[in-house]
Amino acid sequence: MANACLLGSRFYVAVFCGPSVFYLLAGSGALWRLRPKLLMLPFYFSMINAAAVVGFYHALGHRRRLLWE
Repeated sequence: MANACLLGSRFYVAVFCGPSVFYLLAGSGALWRLRPKLLMLPFYFSMINAAAVVGFYHALGHRRRLLWE
């Protein structure tokens, strides 16, 4: 959001578009199979990071063991 306020400069437009394209591809990868498979990388990266956050949450906050499938 902070970058959206700075869109008057060409540099900040580029800084804003990079992550925007990444998250657009990650969201699209969650809904559809993208071709070529290289376009699915942002989805897989986001999915792995989300799974790691859930794993750390359960490891630090719960006594029972979490089983990964």
